[in-house]
Amino acid sequence: MNEAEASNSGWSTGGPAGKWMVSGTTPGNIEYNGSLELFRDGNVFTGSFHSKEIGDRTCTGLIVDGRLVLGRSRRQTRPGIVRYTLAQSGDLEALWNNAGIEGLVATGRARHLGPEVLGGAPHLAGTRPITYFDVDGKALEPPDLSLTVLHEAPTYRLSWNDRSSGEALFSGVGLEITNGMVSAWDEASAYLELDVLIVTPRGDGPGQSAHPVWASSGSAGIGTEKINR
Repeated sequence: MNEAEASNSGWSTGGPAGKWMVSGTTPGNIEYNGSLELFRDGNVFTGSFHSKEIGDRTCTGLIVDGRLVLGRSRRQTRPGIVRYTLAQSGDLEALWNNAGIEGLVATGRARHLGPEVLGGAPHLAGTRPITYFDVDGKALEPPDLSLTVLHEAPTYRLSWNDRSSGEALFSGVGLEITNGMVSAWDEASAYLELDVLIVTPRGDGPGQSAHPVWASSGSAGIGTEKINR
């Protein structure tokens, strides 16, 4: 994100990188305070969140349509973050990152196979075979995966399963955005509570405050935050 892009999006120069003070309410209505520190690494933001009330988390973020989408995890290794764009065909086009590819962004495609519903319009929920590609556009090696998306309003629950065995290899929590969805994810075998946040910068100042909304894999509902530099 360059200076012009930051100005147009509502972020200050450098985007959301830096230190933030946090106050919020969890999806389970627990009030908390804390701090967030983010660093820019190529196309990705990484960092850490600290709170006495709800604990510490590692973070991975991407800028999507001027907003920061952030995954948080209780693991020491930062979680994956993915943005899915819903195509008219019903396919989901992915942009993703995790700790294994550092500051780069890779892609993926989940093919829509089922009948269209809702008046012929495609929708996010369902099971799709999915192929992911590395940062050079090369298809990743098997196991072949299926992505299952369940809508548990207002959130989404995601599971990536081995198509041969049905074993769940990854799991995640998502929130809907314009023409798609964002999700935090991690290995199912190392599963811990995950959060996904959509962070919107306030338009009345040079990127000094923002208002996240967030969902957790550990509880239903939506949490809210205020963050200030």
